[in-house]
Amino acid sequence: MAKLPKFFSETAFLDRFAGILPGWEIPKFQRDMIANQIGLKMDFFGEALLSLRKDGSFYQYVQQHTQFDDHTTIRDQQAILKTASGFLKLLYPHLQLTLQDYQRDCLEPARELRQQIRNLLYNLDDEFKQSEKDIYVDIK
Repeated sequence: MAKLPKFFSETAFLDRFAGILPGWEIPKFQRDMIANQIGLKMDFFGEALLSLRKDGSFYQYVQQHTQFDDHTTIRDQQAILKTASGFLKLLYPHLQLTLQDYQRDCLEPARELRQQIRNLLYNLDDEFKQSEKDIYVDIK
């Protein structure tokens, strides 16, 4: 954190992130990753994602099938719900999935991304040590 601008270490700022994607776990782009067949044009894909943003059924699904414990903060809940909804749109755009699919592919990855933020906050500011460090969430 020492090399980042000071405002990145402000916990109020960090708490507003839904999650951190650990870039060190993403492989570097290699020549053999270049497509050699027909691909999907990105502006079309972006437009499709934008239209899905207006569809509230994904967020409703996530709200109906997600259960938090009493110690999970509202900000943690909202971040996980929004991220899980995003995964749901990408992976199951027709909402044809089981609860186990939802838990494995949407809810748990969303929790892990938010847990990265929670760990940072817990280590940076004693205020966040007043609540649980780990986020517990399950399907219902």
